[in-house]
Amino acid sequence: MVTENSFLGNLALPLHFAIFDKAGNGIVIEFVNNKKNIYDNPVNAMTNSPEFPWHLTNLNNYTQDNVNKNTGQLGKLKLQTANAGIALTALPSSQTATGRFVKAAFYSNYVQKGKTPDEQINLLAHIMNNFDRPNELTVDPAGSAGDGGKAKATSSEVTQWTTMGNLSGNRL
Repeated sequence: MVTENSFLGNLALPLHFAIFDKAGNGIVIEFVNNKKNIYDNPVNAMTNSPEFPWHLTNLNNYTQDNVNKNTGQLGKLKLQTANAGIALTALPSSQTATGRFVKAAFYSNYVQKGKTPDEQINLLAHIMNNFDRPNELTVDPAGSAGDGGKAKATSSEVTQWTTMGNLSGNRL
């Protein structure tokens, strides 16, 4: 089920869906090369490209956890960070799909879960804001590969909307 669309210059549009149940179990459904693929989602994260199995393999490059290591020593110089957050230094800071996937996996697995439905949605909104793409944050020049093929004009990937749901509280 790859669709063509006029608003993207009739480029093939691969579709990716993340589906979760009330217990927090998830799957990813991807339509790639006119083939439906269904994968278990052990990290509760998803992005649009490349294919989901590639992202899971790539996570092997990020074996650190969320525990800050605030002190160290380099030669005779004793080191100490000025504040918390050093544990995430090795995470990608780019807005690429691959970078966003790694960050989403860390957020999904390390952030303390909200206790009430309102707290859960508020926390999710804060997390999702880390993945918003404002217009022209990055720009693909005309003729570049960009996101999905050779663009005829300058383009920018933009987050149009975010949908959030609390399955245990039946809230969307």
